[in-house]
Amino acid sequence: MNDGVRKFGLLAAVCGIALPLCACMTDPTTGATPISQAMAAAVAAPAPQPSFENIPQPPTDLRKPEAWRTAVGEEEQARQRVVRESAPETFTLQGDTEAFAERSRNEATRNAPAAPTDADRAATEAYAARARQQASPPSSTR
Repeated sequence: MNDGVRKFGLLAAVCGIALPLCACMTDPTTGATPISQAMAAAVAAPAPQPSFENIPQPPTDLRKPEAWRTAVGEEEQARQRVVRESAPETFTLQGDTEAFAERSRNEATRNAPAAPTDADRAATEAYAARARQQASPPSSTR
């Protein structure tokens, strides 16, 4: 495989050097390169000149300044409402903080998954052993 990669790399290197050199070859009858001939032809050909008619018309579906002003004002009011509703003084614990902590602990432990028991582990090992017995090796690709 490495031999094929080496051959391909050598071919790519030769092509990479030879192709640019082909573009620089001169025509023996005129002494000019193909690139210089193409450049001279492009310069000699007349090109269309731009005019004011080529300038596109301004779009008509743009928002008016008054509409922008209204939209910005609405966004600013929404921002102020979010800042006001999430200010630090809006988050306070009223009353007994120990009761709040106890309720939070109870809620966290109520939804917590139970740790596996020895019976759970034994059932898992038995299931894995049955699966290993039923497993067969993959078929040969030959």
